[in-house]
Amino acid sequence: MRAFVFQTLAMLVLGVAGGVLGFWAYMHLALGIGLHDQAGSLRFPPQLAVQAKTTRDITIGLKGRIDAKVPVKQALEVPLHGQYRANLRLRARMPLRFSIDYRAEVPIHATAMVEGTTDLVMHSKLLPKFPIKAPVPLNFMLPVHLVVPVDTLFDLDYQGPVVITFDQTVHAPVDTVLNTYLDVNRSVTTPLTAAFSMLLDTPKAPLPIVVDDARLKLPLHTLRLERAPRESPQATPRTGGQDG
Repeated sequence: MRAFVFQTLAMLVLGVAGGVLGFWAYMHLALGIGLHDQAGSLRFPPQLAVQAKTTRDITIGLKGRIDAKVPVKQALEVPLHGQYRANLRLRARMPLRFSIDYRAEVPIHATAMVEGTTDLVMHSKLLPKFPIKAPVPLNFMLPVHLVVPVDTLFDLDYQGPVVITFDQTVHAPVDTVLNTYLDVNRSVTTPLTAAFSMLLDTPKAPLPIVVDDARLKLPLHTLRLERAPRESPQATPRTGGQDG
């Protein structure tokens, strides 16, 4: 009994699997048919909507001014040699450090009051000492040597012409757009392509064609079996003799 049940289940599973596989093959497989030197006929619809293009050379005269924008993005080598005049506006706070070395002779013209005793005039123990106060004229050249260090900041504000001397080649990266114009006065020849739509009236009679070599792929699910129409037998003409 168990063997019968197992055989029944196995047959059922195989049947379902075969059905699924057959359905998949029916929906996905295609039948290939090769055609060689096959005669046939081609029939068009009454009208065909087509797109047509035509190209021809035309001559255009250009005269006038054309505005142009020229992008410039490259490294330029600018040779600078010689003297150039420029207007300079400079505002800066600059350090100032130097030393002043002063050497000179200062004339002295003055009168000095001298106070002392008689010992300033005579060195004698016999004379009595008494105070002396008298003006003494001074008239001579006094040598002076001074070193004065200077360390300060000062504000520089200058606007005016300057002369700049260059003797080098400057490598300058340039990334800009130049707005310019071009004067044009010439004739140019250029191809002109035009596209247009039109309706074609096709011949009503089918056109005979011959397929040299083609490969048709027909999906299985688009095919169906039909009974071919039965051809009626044609009567065979019979020739009868004369009785003598």
